[in-house]
Amino acid sequence: MAFCCLCERTVTAWLPHPQRAARSHFMVMMETVGSDLSIYACPHCGCNDRDRHLWMYMAAAGLPEQLAGASILHLAPEQSLEPRLQACGPASYIRGDLFPARASSASTPNGSRSRTNPSTSSSPTICSSTSAIRSSRWPSSRAASSRAAC
Repeated sequence: MAFCCLCERTVTAWLPHPQRAARSHFMVMMETVGSDLSIYACPHCGCNDRDRHLWMYMAAAGLPEQLAGASILHLAPEQSLEPRLQACGPASYIRGDLFPARASSASTPNGSRSRTNPSTSSSPTICSSTSAIRSSRWPSSRAASSRAAC
């Protein structure tokens, strides 16, 4: 039986991608490795396989333990990851989104507006659109390569 690492519930069957039939013949022919559009979304929380893989990577890298008291800039935030990141106890959580109304609702856990400047902070920046994570706690070469991905 499968398990969703984001909502922490047992899954009897993943839901297929809504546009599974539109998959190109080229992608089928290439036998791409990775996502299988027939086992795509969690029936409970709706997260997709990419969200689950990103959270598993972040957990394996020990990032959740580093977020307590940190300031987070989450670019292209996924709704399914936000509760998990907020549960880590950051001092502030800032969403960078194409939809300003959603991004402007960013606040600290106590409800106050965040004024953190992430470029001068030693706190993680989560760039979900590229699955890159930057932290100044990493060696400079690793941080520089991650920063370039953002």
